[in-house]
Amino acid sequence: MTLPRRIDCLDLFLHQHIALQFSSYSHKSSNAPNHCVHPWVVTMEFYRRHDLTLGEFLEKFCFSPVYRCPNSMCDTSMVNHVRRFVHGTGAIYVLLRKLESPIPSSTDKILMWSWCRKCKQVSAIQPMSLDTWHMSFAKYLELRFYGREYSRRGSASPCQHSLHRHHFQYFGQHNMVASFKYSAIMLRELSLPPLPLPHQEAYRSPTSPREEYCVIVDKSKQVFSSILSQIEVFTMTADISQYVEQKQMEFILSHQADHNKLEQHLGELQTKIATLASLMPPQGQTDVGPLKKVCYVYQTPQDVSLATFEVYCKLKRFDAAVTL
Repeated sequence: MTLPRRIDCLDLFLHQHIALQFSSYSHKSSNAPNHCVHPWVVTMEFYRRHDLTLGEFLEKFCFSPVYRCPNSMCDTSMVNHVRRFVHGTGAIYVLLRKLESPIPSSTDKILMWSWCRKCKQVSAIQPMSLDTWHMSFAKYLELRFYGREYSRRGSASPCQHSLHRHHFQYFGQHNMVASFKYSAIMLRELSLPPLPLPHQEAYRSPTSPREEYCVIVDKSKQVFSSILSQIEVFTMTADISQYVEQKQMEFILSHQADHNKLEQHLGELQTKIATLASLMPPQGQTDVGPLKKVCYVYQTPQDVSLATFEVYCKLKRFDAAVTL
């Protein structure tokens, strides 16, 4: 059995790359508010895969008049685009600007200068050296993200602010200027709820069985009183036919039978409540749920029968009116 190879975190060869999130967008593009190049992570190896020199990046992707947005649906000039490189807690924005006239005393060489946003000082314009032109662009970005302690040197006015954090760095050629601006970003995390969701119902004071019993008695009286009043209303007619008298008698007998059953249930429940109240502590509860269904069970057949009988009475009254 072979042991897994240990990785030395201090090995220099394991730190020869940088992972960046790259995106490109333009507010004037037809793709707005979407990105022209959606954010994606690219791993740039120093002087190797996905890398190029700083001079190549500027001349090919910033100063070249033939370079266009890689999105086929975008026809906006790259001057109006913003390119962003994100790493860690910072982002570098690359913006282009086309001047009305070329930079004074400019040649084919790339010119460099910086401006401090803290003390508003501007460095002297210097031509890019050959070594700087061949510097790895990935390494340049790494210095912008991690070189917090670097500051200007050889300046007449002292500026101790961070060269890579507080300075806007500018590169110009002819009438084109590319600016690199660092900005701190806030990382946000998605916090998921726990798998078992806690649920706490609002506390409701339990109703005593005697109170429930009184409420049921009142409601049952209302139900049966309403049914009896409907029977009297439907049978109040000048010419009571034999059918109406028969139906009236059936409804009254059914009403009395159902009312007697309800009285029997109420008596049984009252006895049960009294028995349990003497045997159980005050917090003991009696299930009065079955009795709540009694009124509905008795009321539903009565409602159906009364509805049918009501239709019959209306038809009889209509026939009588037509005959007159």
